[in-house]
Amino acid sequence: MAWRSWARCCYPEDFSRLEEFSCYRDPQFDHIALLSAPADVLLARIAARTGNPYGKHPAERAQILRDLAAVEPLLRATATIEIDATAPLPEVVRRLEAVTILPW
Repeated sequence: MAWRSWARCCYPEDFSRLEEFSCYRDPQFDHIALLSAPADVLLARIAARTGNPYGKHPAERAQILRDLAAVEPLLRATATIEIDATAPLPEVVRRLEAVTILPW
């Protein structure tokens, strides 16, 4: 899933907490969450990550920006909630949990 790549990139130290959240899948999909961050924040996070070399080359960074410009509006149009992913991870998780009733 694309969000897993995002989470590993942006929050490698806390990825397991986000992954735990994703384990439960409600077939009704009450909400579709868009986790968003400005392009400069995304590029800074990609530049700082150590576990994945993608996005280090200028051509890859340009492709990321093109993809972001093309895809993010489509995602935003179908999202029922948008969460500012520049917030600290506990706040991102709190907002996700607030729109979800987990079975535990």
